Amino acid sequence: MRCLGCGHPALKTVRWRRGVAKRAFNLCDRCYPPLAGSVWLVRGPVSVFGVCRGCGEWLSVRDLAETTPGGKWDAVLGSCPGCRIESCTSAG
Repeated sequence: MRCLGCGHPALKTVRWRRGVAKRAFNLCDRCYPPLAGSVWLVRGPVSVFGVCRGCGEWLSVRDLAETTPGGKWDAVLGSCPGCRIESCTSAG
């Protein structure tokens, strides 16, 4: 899903708190804060998953750290807990 404000991958589905338009739309983490007081977060139509850069596993974006856009099928890229631990132990 794409952000209505900037077009980047969006993780938040929102709708306006006031007004007749009850249509839901998507906002990314950068576009949401300025509008947070004017919109409600609503359950989106799909669960959002991303890909681990290290092992390629598909996980909930909540389980990924250091996320960025640009993975396969526009999925979020990040690091899963196992790869973060592995990179920390191999770096020391």
